[in-house]
Amino acid sequence: MLGFSLYFDRDFDLENEVSKYEGFDILFTSIHYPEGSETFEKFLDLCEKSLDKNFNICVDLNKDVLSKNPKLLDMDLILRLDYGFNPKEIAELSKNNRISINASTIDRKILEKILAFGANKDNILAIHNYYPLEFSGLGEDYLKRRNDLFKSLGIETIAFVAGNENLRGPMRKGLPTLESHRLKDPYLSFVELKRKYGMDSIILAEGVDDRNISNIRDFHKDNRLSLKVRMNDEFNHIKGFRQRMDLSEFILRNEREYRKVEASTSFYAKRGDILILNEKAGRYSGEIEICKRDLGLVADRNLIGKVDKEHIELIDYIKGGDDLVFDRR
Repeated sequence: MLGFSLYFDRDFDLENEVSKYEGFDILFTSIHYPEGSETFEKFLDLCEKSLDKNFNICVDLNKDVLSKNPKLLDMDLILRLDYGFNPKEIAELSKNNRISINASTIDRKILEKILAFGANKDNILAIHNYYPLEFSGLGEDYLKRRNDLFKSLGIETIAFVAGNENLRGPMRKGLPTLESHRLKDPYLSFVELKRKYGMDSIILAEGVDDRNISNIRDFHKDNRLSLKVRMNDEFNHIKGFRQRMDLSEFILRNEREYRKVEASTSFYAKRGDILILNEKAGRYSGEIEICKRDLGLVADRNLIGKVDKEHIELIDYIKGGDDLVFDRR
């Protein structure tokens, strides 16, 4: 699943938002801290207007909100259960509703109690918190341990990516699950959560610019990775390549097509350099590569470009069969 978020502390045009996030299948919102009946009425209006949309609504709520509004149980929602619910109540809710437990706080003991009460595991997701307060987000080791717990029980895990525009108040310092992602490019955070931490699904917690949304959508749908690059003018015709299935620790490689390339002077090949093999490489001449590590002094390769420092982390997460697109915008 791929999600975006809307909240009732600001006005929004649903049609415009849906158009912006075309291809996303979860809309996340919160009625956890309602400011009165107006918030709930806005939520009901959102649900009504979303009946013909191709996404599910996931709503964050507590026991008090659900107790006052039992009709929520009949609205085909994903209920993210925050404080107030005991293991038995969570298990009972899962029998007839899709629910989410709090992946950042529930431990194995509580999970085992929930399952022992006959919970329908197929209806349970584990969605992490996001953290508006700077320095309060999860550490990387903690996130990994939490995910390992849920995966051992066959429960899907979901995390949040902080935005980079129209940040949500009152802090306006991002809404990441991982503290290390608070100021990071949303696209980088997204790829890292998928490839390094194995998240099953990811939700954009707040506003993200169009360029990042496009890159995230392409990666989610087709494993297509966009790399910001600077290319020598004579090689601007190279739009990217498909990474070979056999992955090296040192370089990313395309499926080569022989092309005689005249050798240039030797140089020191560094991480992020984009290379083309020259005639000194024999039958490998014409192969395109990206350095994952510093290679040292090379004579059989020519430097033709560089991955922008903003995207250099991405090369650590590229797998065999990925399509790489060189973005020169």
